[in-house]
Amino acid sequence: MGLKTTLDQRNFPDRYQKYIDRINLEKANDFVIAILNSIINKYGKEELRRQIEIDSSHSKISDHLTHIIEIGGLKIIADNNLLVEDRREFQHMIVSVIFVLNCSLAIEAGKLNVYRGPNSHYYNSDSIMTLASRLANHVIKGRTHQNGFEYFANVMVMEGLISEFSAY
Repeated sequence: MGLKTTLDQRNFPDRYQKYIDRINLEKANDFVIAILNSIINKYGKEELRRQIEIDSSHSKISDHLTHIIEIGGLKIIADNNLLVEDRREFQHMIVSVIFVLNCSLAIEAGKLNVYRGPNSHYYNSDSIMTLASRLANHVIKGRTHQNGFEYFANVMVMEGLISEFSAY
C-alpha cells in the first residue's frame, strides 16, 4: 500500500489534513527512501534490521532514523512552502509533516524487510511528541536565520544527514 492510500485511511482531522494535502508525497517518500538506502549502504541491511529490532535510542542508526523526521521535516516544510505564523496552525503543520514522514518511514522500512511493525507509523505517540518539539525548535531557529529558512533547511539536511553518509 502506498503512502497516500495509507495516509487517507488514517482519516486525519481537517486541521492536519489540510497540510498533508499540500505536501508532495512522492518527493517526501523519495527523500525517506534515499536516506534509508544511505543507511543501508553505510551499515548494511542486516545491521539496520538488527538495530530496529533492538530499538535502542543510543545507536547511530537510531539517530539517523529520527533525523529522517526531525531534519527531513525541515526539507518538507521548505520544499512545500508550509511555514505559517499563527501559533496553533504552526503546531498543526509540524504534526502533519511528522505524520507524513513517520508513515513513509514505516512503509519504506517495511518494504525493505527491516521493519515488521504497522505501515501506518514507525514511531509511537510519545516519540512523535518529542520529534515535533525538536522540529518546531529547528523551524523557529530557521525562520530567523540570516540567509532565510530555505537556506537553513538545506544546510541542516546537508550537514545533519547527507554528510553523515559520505564520511566513512
